Amino acid sequence: MTKTAFGVDATVTFTEGNDFYVFATIGDDVIAGLAGDDIMIGGTGTDLIDGGSGSDMAVMQASFADSTFSLDSEGRLIISSGVGSFLSFKHTLANVERVQFLVLDEYEIGDLLALAGGSEPPPGKTLTGTNGPDQLFGTSGDDLIRPRFGADIVRGGPGEDTLELPTTLKQTGVFETTPTELAFRGNLGTQSFAYTVEGVERFVFSDGATYTFAEMVELANNNTGEPLPDPTQGADQLAGTGAADILKGLGGNDVLRGLGGPDTLMGGAGNDKLLGGLGNDRLLGGPGNDQLLGGTGQDQLLGAAGNDRLVGEAGNDRLLGAGGNDTLLGGAGNDRLIGGGGRDMLTGGRGVDTMSGNAGADIFVFDDQDTGLKAGRRDVITDFGGADIINLRRLDADRSIAGDQSFEFSGTSAAAHGVWYSVRQGNATVWGDTNGDGKADFAITLNDVTRLFAGDFVL
Repeated sequence: MTKTAFGVDATVTFTEGNDFYVFATIGDDVIAGLAGDDIMIGGTGTDLIDGGSGSDMAVMQASFADSTFSLDSEGRLIISSGVGSFLSFKHTLANVERVQFLVLDEYEIGDLLALAGGSEPPPGKTLTGTNGPDQLFGTSGDDLIRPRFGADIVRGGPGEDTLELPTTLKQTGVFETTPTELAFRGNLGTQSFAYTVEGVERFVFSDGATYTFAEMVELANNNTGEPLPDPTQGADQLAGTGAADILKGLGGNDVLRGLGGPDTLMGGAGNDKLLGGLGNDRLLGGPGNDQLLGGTGQDQLLGAAGNDRLVGEAGNDRLLGAGGNDTLLGGAGNDRLIGGGGRDMLTGGRGVDTMSGNAGADIFVFDDQDTGLKAGRRDVITDFGGADIINLRRLDADRSIAGDQSFEFSGTSAAAHGVWYSVRQGNATVWGDTNGDGKADFAITLNDVTRLFAGDFVL
């Protein structure tokens, strides 16, 4: 289930099941997760996020580096941010097991509690990568991180962390991408790697040579290769590489291209255009009317504030519109589309898609072959109701005639070139006939819907 609150102040209570929660307010809020495994995203203001029972995760709209940590009088974790993030906030966490920050950093709550309390951190971990794209995130202890070949994102976190590389320094290129982040590229025989690394204090190469972070920065500054360009407050055009890149647009109307690898693109303020390219990318639009195009791979697209256009393209993607009147197009693949508080337009595209409009009068658009007929192959709308509309105008009600012909709504009775519905176990199924035999050729599932009317459709 998806729940979204928009406004100034809100109190939101989850169900007893597993919920995905998208939250964006400008006030002081209370989020109660109850039972189940919940994901909770806070907005601005001073919020209380209580996960309840289950394995719950709170998502911060700031990076780990831009966050500060403290404890309240009851020993609960307080996370605050007001510099460098899209949102300024102060969140108090209770009954939450994991916390995720921007740029995909994820930490166990125990590590952050130890960090906030100034106590000894738990023992570090040994993290070993594969020969594919990995995300290796350390703990608040002293971690040993051993990536292999592939495009990896490495975040050491608090503690004195060590990164072991599979090559010598001579076989490795190193570039400074931001004051706190380094990029490594190397080859060994037919294998290659590309890492983006942050929060690591010690680097050990395959021949035993050891360097500190400051020494690696000095080597990077003396490198004659081309590092990633620095963002400005103006209108930037930034491009990544074939590796795992992090591109930040800051202010202005920016164009960010991830190219290859699992990239993270953050537009910041302004009307930005973000293109993920190849790989499993994460695109964050920020304030403004943004365009986010995932490209190939299993991408995550978050529009944030503004009237945004999110296009998943190829792959099984997750699109979240958040605030504004957004347009979400899943493209090919089995996609998850989640609107926000405005009048959103959602089109799943090819594949088995699940769509949630959330608050606002939303429009669910279907084209030829967007949804199947049998259960498990048809699209699902999880929260149809109110002033929501199902737009079938792009489907042809009579394929024997040139052009797209209109359907006729026939209630609960099947009809040639008609659209009708049935109800089973509290869920409605919309059926449509496109060849005139009075039998369904496509279907759409509407969860928790028992009655439909002609006014619910554009035919």
